[in-house]
Amino acid sequence: MKSRIIPLALSFILPVFSLHLTGCKKEETGIKPFLENIYAADKPGAVVLVKLGNSPADLFVSGLADLERQAAMEPDMVFPIGSITKSFTAVSIMILKEQGKLKTSDSLTKYFPEFSPEYDEVNIGHLLSHTSGILSYNRIPEYLNCEDKSSLSLEQMKSFSKNKPLLFDPGTRFNYSNSNYIILTSIIEKASGGTYQDFVTKEILEKSGMNSTFFDISAVKGSLPLGYEYTDNSIKPSSEDTGHTFGAGMMFASAADISLFIQSLQDGVLISRESLDYLFSVPLEHKDGRPDEYAHGFWVTRIDDVRTIKMEGYCNGFFTNAFYLPVSRTQVVIFPNTSGFPRPDDPAYITRWITRYLRGEPVKILRKTEMSADILESYQGVYRIDDSSTRQVIIKEGKLYTLRTGGPIMEAFPSSEESFFYPNTFTAFTFTRNEKGDLSGMKMTDDEGIPHEASLTVEPVRKPITLDDKKLREFTGKYDFGYSIYEIKTDQNCLTVDDGWREYLLFPESENSFYPWHEDAHWVFQKDENGLVSSLTFKKGSYEQTVRKVD
Repeated sequence: MKSRIIPLALSFILPVFSLHLTGCKKEETGIKPFLENIYAADKPGAVVLVKLGNSPADLFVSGLADLERQAAMEPDMVFPIGSITKSFTAVSIMILKEQGKLKTSDSLTKYFPEFSPEYDEVNIGHLLSHTSGILSYNRIPEYLNCEDKSSLSLEQMKSFSKNKPLLFDPGTRFNYSNSNYIILTSIIEKASGGTYQDFVTKEILEKSGMNSTFFDISAVKGSLPLGYEYTDNSIKPSSEDTGHTFGAGMMFASAADISLFIQSLQDGVLISRESLDYLFSVPLEHKDGRPDEYAHGFWVTRIDDVRTIKMEGYCNGFFTNAFYLPVSRTQVVIFPNTSGFPRPDDPAYITRWITRYLRGEPVKILRKTEMSADILESYQGVYRIDDSSTRQVIIKEGKLYTLRTGGPIMEAFPSSEESFFYPNTFTAFTFTRNEKGDLSGMKMTDDEGIPHEASLTVEPVRKPITLDDKKLREFTGKYDFGYSIYEIKTDQNCLTVDDGWREYLLFPESENSFYPWHEDAHWVFQKDENGLVSSLTFKKGSYEQTVRKVD
C-alpha cells in the first residue's frame, strides 16, 4: 500500500519553518492544521491515517513519541493495539468456520468438557458478541491478586473464568468480557492444531501484506512511542504488558498495517462477504449507555448518521482507534500515545471532521484563547432553553462548564471574549447582551449548524449541601443495575460509585438525593418499612430506573 506521509508540528526539528507555519495558522485549512491544533508539538502526539477507496493512504504525524527525549512521532511506529486484537480473533474464527473446522453455534463444552454443564448454553457466537454471561478475568480477584501477570499462560488465563457462575442467560444481555476472547483464542488453537500466533500470521498477516504487526514487544522492529496517561492536568509516563491477554489484546501494529487489514476485509481477501456481514451484525441492543453497539469483534456506530465500523483498543498509555465507512470506503485510523482523561482528542470527532472535510462540507478549526477569571465568573448562571430544559453555566477552578437538563457536563473553551466552543464538537456559542449592555442570554450553533437560543434566569446553579457521615453511611452498599453491580461507599461529604468501569463522586442535594459532577442526573434513595435503604431510583432527563439494594 502506498502512503503519502504528511508531518505536522515540526517546531523541534525545523524552527525556522515552524515560525512560518505559526504565522499563517489562522489562514490554513485542511486535515494537517486540524490535527496540528489537537496534537500540540510539545505534547504526546499521534499517527493518523486517512484513506479513501483504493487511493493511496495519507499518513499524518504530529507531536512527540517521547517527551523526555523530545523525539518526534514517526509514521511507521508500532503501537500496542489492545482490544483491536479482538477483531483479528473474530476474523480467525470465521476463517476456521469457512474451512469447516467449527461452527458459531458450537457449544463451549464441545471444546472444553471440563467446564460445568451451565456452560452448555454458551456458544461461539455468544463469545464473539460478548453476550455469553461469562465474567471478565479483570473482574476476578484471583487475577487481580496475581503479582506477575506477564508470565501467565493461555491455560491459566482461561482458568480464571472457568466454572464461575454466569452473569445471565447466554444471548439475553451484553456484557463486555475479555474472558470471551481468551476462550476464543483457545478454541482457535484447538481447531487449527497450532498456536494462535501462527494461525493469525499465516491466515491474516501474510495474506494482507502486514509486515509491521507483532505479538511480542521484543519482536517489534523499529522504534516504539512511549505511552502517557492524562490525569487531570498532568501527563505521566504509563505502560503495561499485554502479552498475557492473547486474542483479547496482545498485538502490536502500525497504523498502515491496520489499514491493510481493513482493505483485505473490504476486498474479500480473508473471508467471504457473508462471513464479514455476520461479524458486522449486532445481535441485540446493549442498552448500556454507549453511542455504539458491539457486533462480533467489531463495534458498529454512526458517523454523521452513516453506518460505520469501528475497532478500538485501550491499554495504559495508548488508545488506538480505526473507523471504516463501508458506503464511501473511507478509513480513518487514529493512533495516539496517550490514555486517560481528560484528553484533547476524541477519535469519533476527528473522524467526523475529516469525513466532512473530504465531502467538501464547511468545517472550522477553532483555537482556544486565554480569558480572565472575572470574565468567566460573570457568565455563571442558569439559561432557559424552553419550558422543560435549561443550560447551567458553572465556573470551577478557572474553567467554564455547561450542563443541559439530562445531559453531560461539558467544558467550553473561549475563542474570544464572549464566544466559546466545545472541544471535539462542532458546537459553539456566544453570550448575548441587551440594549443596556447587560448579559441576557446565549446563542448556540450545534453540530449540524442549527441555531438555538437561551435566556438568562435568576435560578441558582446546582450546589451540594452538607450531610454528616452517619447519614451518608445509610446509602452505602451494592445495587443491582442488571448489566452490572454498582458499589456505593462514602468519601468525606460525598458518596462514591464504582460501576465496574470507573469510580465517581455523588454530591448531596437533599436528605436522600444526590447528583454526580459529570452529568445532570439524580440518585434518589428509598427506604423500606423498617427505615432501611432498600432501593434507589436513577433519573436522567425523562429516563428513570429503580434498582434494588443487594448488599
